[in-house]
Amino acid sequence: MKAARYVRVSSEKQVRNTSIPNQLERIATYVASRGWDLDPDSTFTEPGESGANLDRPALNECRSAARARRYDALVIYDLDRFNRNLRDLLNLRHEFQQLGIPVYSICDNLEMTSCDEATFIQVVLRGVFSQVERDKISRRMREGREKTARNGKYVGGLVPYGYLRNDEGYLIIDEEPAGVVRLIFRWATEEKMSGRAIARRLNAMQVLSPKARLGKTTVRRDGTRHTPEWTPGTIRHIIHSQTYVGCWTYHSSTDDITIDVPAIVDEDTWKDAQATLVRNRRYSRPPQHRYLLRGLIRCECGAAYCGRPPRRDGGHHSYRCIARYDWVHIKAQKCDGGITIPGPELEEAIWADIEEFIRQPHLVAAELARRREPAGVAIAARLADVDRTIAQRNAELQRYLTLYGRGTIPIEQLDEKAEETRGSLATLEAYRASLIEEQQHADLWEHEMAGVLKTLATLRQRLDDNIAWEDKRVVVEALVKQIIVETHTDDNAQPYPVIHVTYKFERPDLTRAPIPIELEPVFLATNWSNQGIALPTSSPSPFELEKTKQLR
Repeated sequence: MKAARYVRVSSEKQVRNTSIPNQLERIATYVASRGWDLDPDSTFTEPGESGANLDRPALNECRSAARARRYDALVIYDLDRFNRNLRDLLNLRHEFQQLGIPVYSICDNLEMTSCDEATFIQVVLRGVFSQVERDKISRRMREGREKTARNGKYVGGLVPYGYLRNDEGYLIIDEEPAGVVRLIFRWATEEKMSGRAIARRLNAMQVLSPKARLGKTTVRRDGTRHTPEWTPGTIRHIIHSQTYVGCWTYHSSTDDITIDVPAIVDEDTWKDAQATLVRNRRYSRPPQHRYLLRGLIRCECGAAYCGRPPRRDGGHHSYRCIARYDWVHIKAQKCDGGITIPGPELEEAIWADIEEFIRQPHLVAAELARRREPAGVAIAARLADVDRTIAQRNAELQRYLTLYGRGTIPIEQLDEKAEETRGSLATLEAYRASLIEEQQHADLWEHEMAGVLKTLATLRQRLDDNIAWEDKRVVVEALVKQIIVETHTDDNAQPYPVIHVTYKFERPDLTRAPIPIELEPVFLATNWSNQGIALPTSSPSPFELEKTKQLR
């Protein structure tokens, strides 16, 4: 009989010791004692692979060889070496059983493909214990890493570039690569260089990249190996990493653990570098076609409206719903509406509004003031509702006190009602205080409106300077919050777009939610909305205007 053997270890530490040679020797002895022939081409070795899944290179090769009938029997050292998941172990048993190839485990002293009932039970129990043990080991390792991280030590794979891990497990600065990190941030903040330009300069200076410092090599398409160079992605990763400002985060299974490490750059430099990346990303590659409303339009179905260039035979650009024409690519529901809108027509309508806001800011002030009045009335109404509810709660408590004085109810019932009422009153009083404070903030309207008018005056100065398209786009981004397109049909069943535009202005410095965030769950849980208090609903800010347009 021709026998094959499969061996596996799960960690690099086991690879370096004698675990694999020991398994191979024990299996060879077992095969010789049975008088079988050990096929030298059918030894499948799996170094450093977990037994938690079936997708393992050597195991896949072993199964393919079994289907090709290259051997008659498979010998493994232990069922744990084959697989540590019960379902996968049973699937492997069934697969080899169907092929008629027995699988022998020398440590368990059984043939796992046997049809014997006792053997099957033994395989199942062994698989259960292996899976439990694997889960236990995994949990202990996870808890150990979390404990290490909570003690301020570094837990992870590769140490971040610019650092070393000392003997106690803490991160310390490695001065040579840390100097390169400081150079990267200085070039990004002072010279406003892009990631590509920084990578090109470091490669010209022959500075070793992080991978090159570790002795790694990469393979080119022609099969030759070379030393990895700096890439724009590596530069962006370094600039984005908060480790360099002294904050490394370990993402555990329960929460994120933040560890203080020595900072290589200060926080202001780090923030300036982020701003440089954003600026370079925005302006490094000018768009092939100019769309004034790019990124601001959405269809009523929720998908984005994207710009479409003009046809080759002339004409103008347009905007169309991506879920109508490319819904398969974005994995969305196909949009049945999403009418295509001529670009110049929509852009001119939006820009006409913006020019009116900028050149006649008193119109904006009047409109915002008009929309602010209902909000003040709503606050007064909510205050009245809260005062009425507080009076009702006090009256209910007084009735219970009267019933207790008459001996109608026991003291326990009175205590329960008093405790419930005290909690309700505390919540109501906090809500009432927030409403009063919001009402007081309304007195700052004139001051806040001065800020809005100042913003519009700044934009008007830019408008009077013969505004270029790039500046025009900046103004649009500053004032347009969103554009929603609805598709309607006229009497002749012809579709036409209805455009809802929300314009934004400078928000006031002092704004408060009608119900503080920390109190809202209390109100929802106690169902106050059914007791005369109208909970606030989401509504546009008083410093936002919405206009509706119909384009035919």
